[in-house]
Amino acid sequence: MRSKKICAAVLAAVLAAGSTAAYAFADDEVITAAETPENNDELVSTQADTVTYSAVTTGFPAAFTGDKKTSAEKVTGFMSAKVENGAVVVTFTKTKAEIEAIVAGDDNLKKGASGSGVDPVYLNITTDIANTVTAGDSTAEANKFTWVSGYGWDEGDHSYNFKEGHIMLWLPAVGDTTTIQYKVGTGDAQTLTVKYEYAAEPEASDVTYSSVSTTYPAGCTEEDIAAFEAITDGIEAAVEDGEIVVTFAKSKEEAEAYSGSDPVYLAITTDIANTVTAEQFTWVSGYDWDVSAHKEYNFDAGKIMLWLPATATGDKFTITYKVASGATQTIVINYEYTAAAFEDSDSTTGITAAAEAGTVPEGTELVVEPGDDDPEDEASFDITLVDESGNPVQPAAGKSVTVSIPVPAKFSSANEADLKVFYKNGETYTNMNATVTDHKLVFTTTHFSTYVVTTKNLASAGGSTGGSTGGSTGG
Repeated sequence: MRSKKICAAVLAAVLAAGSTAAYAFADDEVITAAETPENNDELVSTQADTVTYSAVTTGFPAAFTGDKKTSAEKVTGFMSAKVENGAVVVTFTKTKAEIEAIVAGDDNLKKGASGSGVDPVYLNITTDIANTVTAGDSTAEANKFTWVSGYGWDEGDHSYNFKEGHIMLWLPAVGDTTTIQYKVGTGDAQTLTVKYEYAAEPEASDVTYSSVSTTYPAGCTEEDIAAFEAITDGIEAAVEDGEIVVTFAKSKEEAEAYSGSDPVYLAITTDIANTVTAEQFTWVSGYDWDVSAHKEYNFDAGKIMLWLPATATGDKFTITYKVASGATQTIVINYEYTAAAFEDSDSTTGITAAAEAGTVPEGTELVVEPGDDDPEDEASFDITLVDESGNPVQPAAGKSVTVSIPVPAKFSSANEADLKVFYKNGETYTNMNATVTDHKLVFTTTHFSTYVVTTKNLASAGGSTGGSTGGSTGG
């Protein structure tokens, strides 16, 4: 005897509560409670069993043509795919860095916010989903294929993502593991895992630098080289204690005044294997000339090639890079300049001081303080050399500085041949044997202090007479 009838729609809800046996009903079929297993434990919904993936192919659909296909093939030419332990495994014969470089060098593969690019990895995955399941928003819920998460390439009509039991994906060239979920009909979410595997990156040990060349590459024009050599003429470079030392024939002041393009070219020979490509060579820090491409003008056949400016903070560059997935490597470039000849003048008195390179530190300045209580027949000057911090400096051992003092106005009517310059050390005076040239008293000295211009012979009053013209003090 039949008891209370239950419509199929209500039963479907009951079945979804959890049971183990599957039942199928026609739209108008009913069953009675007496025919229902106890507590409905054996009733289940029409959800799909776990989907099995049996095969995968990577051949592009026939409709995929043109320049985007050509770009995609730059990646897929190094790719294969298989089903392994329930997941789809995409294997590349190139390293991840090499694939990244291919993508970076092709605008069609740069799928940015505009979505105008192409994801080149196409997978056609054979499943055991019944052919009665179809794609598209118009499909009845019971037989509808729907993305749940992890794949947003097409949230609407999925006709090119699912057809006749095949799931078809377009994925980026670079990835690791992608977990995609979808639903078949009203069943539970199914999971599809796609794993990427790349060729192993070569191991990198500490890099050794064996030599360095400053010869400009063949691509530089004569005009370019002429401009660069305004500062690099006579430049030399060598490897010293594992670092690169660049020696300029010019002074640092000349380098600082240079305003052209980066003029210093270094081609550094390393022990990096020739099998390492430019795409596997990556700047980490300290070098920005071409961070994105690393093409043949930065690394080729084991050589690192740099274009550097004429000056560096602290006269040193510290550059780091990686070879494939190896440890970060460091290259240090030190700049050494030829000391500039020294020359400076005091704008108030017109006194000048000059010396050959290496006599005083770079940045030395001349400071002059005229005496303010001199006798009528004397004109004194406190002449000092100071470094960049304002500290007094003296000429280097064995070096001297030539000083030129314009004839003071108070001696304009005097016979210039009678004028003398004395170094004053307390009450002792030393004649500097100055000569007169173009109304200037010129002498050389190895010490800077107070000097007195006069027509008197101060040395006779407790001093000494210097040697020949250009003699120097010992005080």
